Amino acid sequence: DAATVIRADAIGSGDGGRIVLWSDLQSDVAARLSARGGNNGGDGGFIEVSSARKLGYSGLADTRAPLGAWGTLLLDPEDIVINPGAGGEDTLEANLGTGNVFLDTFSTSGPDAGDITINADIDWTAGTTLSLDAANDIFLNGAINGPNGGFNLFAAGSITPAAAVNVDDFILFNGSWSQLGTLPAFDVNSFTLSSGATFLRALGGNGGTTPYRLTDIYGVQGVGTLPGANFILANDIDASGTQTWTNFNGLGFAPIQSFDGVFDGDRHTISGLYAEAGSEGLDDTAMFYAIGANATVRDLTLSDVEIVGRGAASLAYINGGLIENTRVSGTVTSEGYVTGGLVAINNGAIEDTAISVDVTATYTSDGEVNAVGGFVGSSSGSIARSNTTGSVTVINSAWSIPIDVGGFAAEERGSSIPIPGPMSTSPAAPTPMPA
Repeated sequence: DAATVIRADAIGSGDGGRIVLWSDLQSDVAARLSARGGNNGGDGGFIEVSSARKLGYSGLADTRAPLGAWGTLLLDPEDIVINPGAGGEDTLEANLGTGNVFLDTFSTSGPDAGDITINADIDWTAGTTLSLDAANDIFLNGAINGPNGGFNLFAAGSITPAAAVNVDDFILFNGSWSQLGTLPAFDVNSFTLSSGATFLRALGGNGGTTPYRLTDIYGVQGVGTLPGANFILANDIDASGTQTWTNFNGLGFAPIQSFDGVFDGDRHTISGLYAEAGSEGLDDTAMFYAIGANATVRDLTLSDVEIVGRGAASLAYINGGLIENTRVSGTVTSEGYVTGGLVAINNGAIEDTAISVDVTATYTSDGEVNAVGGFVGSSSGSIARSNTTGSVTVINSAWSIPIDVGGFAAEERGSSIPIPGPMSTSPAAPTPMPA
């Protein structure tokens, strides 16, 4: 009851302890539970309140730590419903003020589905994380407003987000997130999608004969989770917020790994896109890692792009499809593996494209492949009516393998690249993008 106090606090220095309250049939807990880190050092502890069947929780768990990371409250009945008022919204908000909260139905073994339903607006200001882990579906019928905190989602089924999200850090680990039509507000400082998730946020369309209409950078990042669908930009998109993003392989925008549909810019601009590879995993970087043989990217402008990787390019690391009528400005920085201002490795076709991208490759050790080009690094495909006005800079500090460098292309492997005649001074200008 509310008069009960259970403490597993650290005294002086040390981590908070563990408190577990569990039942086979029903738990009703209104107690004050405390597993604080020590005043002189240590992290907050762990508190679990659960039941194999039914759980009623109106208590307060304190897992704060004055000098360390705050701990976590875990609630894991079969189904979870957060309604407005006491015992629901008020309780959840209070507990988010004193620690991280993990709502979990994944261990359900009874007759309930394992859903998590949020029917109230949840507001908190602490830098804590609300995690939802559902054995089935998640229904977000209330706004999630934690501008200094995090919001983590894992669903074995679908996620229905019918209200606004405003948090510092958003991670979708698993589940099918779908927002189509009138879109609630979505504002996060860091946005991460796992390979086990799908994320759709579009004004309309069906992804087939009628492309999904993308309106913000979150929807663009979700393209990578729906690789065979077709997309079109509904408006210009500000991507400068990617400067503060993290992802599982680095910083900023996570490269769209394998794209096999149509991405139509519809003469719109994505501005300020930032992507930087991490030290492990997939460290060759571009907006698209691979454009498939049946894919098309067209009528798109990228302005003020900044790409950093082991190997790098602005639009695509590998192009196996068709890129046409694109414009790019910005910078590409690499460690000298295959690098290009637009595309690193071109096995497809590029037409009517003009870029002004400054390319810099710095060699700190011997590389497996060393090809740096102002437009493409290595090409076995075709390029027509395209040019670049950017610079190419190669800095050598430790190397013994020859480096191929080209103002336009570093390596031509059976590629079709028209060469200007003796009276020409520059490649033919691309066809202007329609106004």
